[in-house]
Amino acid sequence: MTLTTYAGLSTGVYRRLNRTAVTADYNDALELVEAEINRRLALAPVRPMHTRATATLDAEYYVAPTGIIDVDSFAIDNEPILATTAQNIQAMFDGDDSEGQPRFYAQVGADFRLYPAPDASYTGALTYWSKVAGLSSVATTNWLSLAHPDVYFHGLLAHLAQEYFDDKMAEMQAPLFDMAVQKVLDAYPRRPDRAPRTDRDLMFGRTGFSILTG
Repeated sequence: MTLTTYAGLSTGVYRRLNRTAVTADYNDALELVEAEINRRLALAPVRPMHTRATATLDAEYYVAPTGIIDVDSFAIDNEPILATTAQNIQAMFDGDDSEGQPRFYAQVGADFRLYPAPDASYTGALTYWSKVAGLSSVATTNWLSLAHPDVYFHGLLAHLAQEYFDDKMAEMQAPLFDMAVQKVLDAYPRRPDRAPRTDRDLMFGRTGFSILTG
């Protein structure tokens, strides 16, 4: 048995609970555990969450990658695309709606809005911090389950013990889950601090406004 896989975790967890595996209960608990893991790691992303993607930028809106937490860098041919606010992007378009190579972006829901709107198809290099990919019967492992199976093991036991009204087990496993998550944070170098973003006044033709850059 291995605790690094979706099925192996199920076997190990239910063996510890001394119960027969219930797929629906297991999947519900898994979803809750992963939601809690992602909430905690989003506050201090670790190295395996750092992801690089190639972005095809050929329209005003670009769909952000699934699971993105925060952008680290965004560029076209090593020319940075700077972060700003949705309000500033709108003000730019109000002042000048011409097209060209994007120089600014703002996250709007699940999209990035670019300014100026691309006048051709550009290839962007995007590095970002991503959520931990969920486990399933199809996606049976991820970096966290392979390197830190104790996080899943103790988290699943804590949630399923609550589901089955085993308060003693839940009380024992919850702090073990907390400790396992903390060990993940301790296992990787800290995310380098970035200089705080500041307001800068930039002028574009006739329009002036404050732009937030990083």
